[in-house]
Amino acid sequence: MELTEKPTETEKDINEEDKIIEELERRRKELRKKEIKTAIDRVEYTELNKTVKKKRRARTRRKRKEFVLNILKQRKGPKETEKQKQKENSTNERQQRQENN
Repeated sequence: MELTEKPTETEKDINEEDKIIEELERRRKELRKKEIKTAIDRVEYTELNKTVKKKRRARTRRKRKEFVLNILKQRKGPKETEKQKQKENSTNERQQRQENN
C-alpha cells in the first residue's frame, strides 16, 4: 500500500489562488500586447493590474504568516527568557567596563 500525501485544504486553496493569479496575469499581458485603444480595454487593464497586485500581496502575507507560525510551532524561534538574559548580560558587561575604566 503506497502512502501518498494528499494536499490539505490550505494547499488546495493556494494552488487555486495561484492558478487564478496566473490567469489574470495572462489576460493582463494579452491586453498590454494589443494596443489599448478603447476605454473598456483601458479600464479592464487597470482593474486587472489592481486585482493581481492585491492577490499577490495577500498571498505573500499569508505565506509569511504561515512561515512564522511554523517556526513558532517548532519552537525554533528565540524565547523571551533568552532575550532577557542577553539584555542582562550586556548591561552587566557595560557596567563592568565602566567600573574598570
